[in-house]
Amino acid sequence: MKASDLTGRVVVTRADAAPRGHVDDVLVDATYRQVLGFRVTQETCDQADALPRDSATAVGAGALTVNSSDTINTEGCCPRR
Repeated sequence: MKASDLTGRVVVTRADAAPRGHVDDVLVDATYRQVLGFRVTQETCDQADALPRDSATAVGAGALTVNSSDTINTEGCCPRR
């Protein structure tokens, strides 16, 4: 799977399958060719938030899954839901 394939996928929580935003970008370490994390844009905020790679529990055909919305590191714009 290419990193560009993840862009636009919905980010949902496992507990309640609630959408928490969309993958805006994939953060890659070019030297080691590893995914470091994701930028997630939440519906209520124009600013992208960080989601560490290890916080993603699954990547499906239409969504990226996280345990809870607390795993998305908000950067001061969006309150946690």
